[in-house]
Amino acid sequence: GAAAREETARRWPALGMRGFGLRRGRVLPGFGAARAASRALQGGAPVATSVSRGAADARVAALEATFARLAAEGIATVLDPRERFCRAGRCHALDAEGLPLYFDDNHVTTSAARSLAPVFAPVFAP
Repeated sequence: GAAAREETARRWPALGMRGFGLRRGRVLPGFGAARAASRALQGGAPVATSVSRGAADARVAALEATFARLAAEGIATVLDPRERFCRAGRCHALDAEGLPLYFDDNHVTTSAARSLAPVFAPVFAP
């Protein structure tokens, strides 16, 4: 659970390790690009493709609290991909051109992953 993850992270400095936490970009539990496309092609009810930023943040509040503690203590650097998924107060499963950012509710598409490369720059810094 969360307590075990935090305990593990607190051991990193003694091991000479840098820690990184990746904020969750997960937008819509249950979203699937294939299901959304299938419904659209069949004229079915549309699948939700966005949620308010507040709702998205609320889903990961406990993890955010852990990240805040670890970052404040200098144990971990927090990597934040949310700006890639959120704009105008909403977090989206599709980009501005309507292309999927996720292929299911927890895994980003290859194009979305490539667009996140700058977020990971601190991991590879000396």
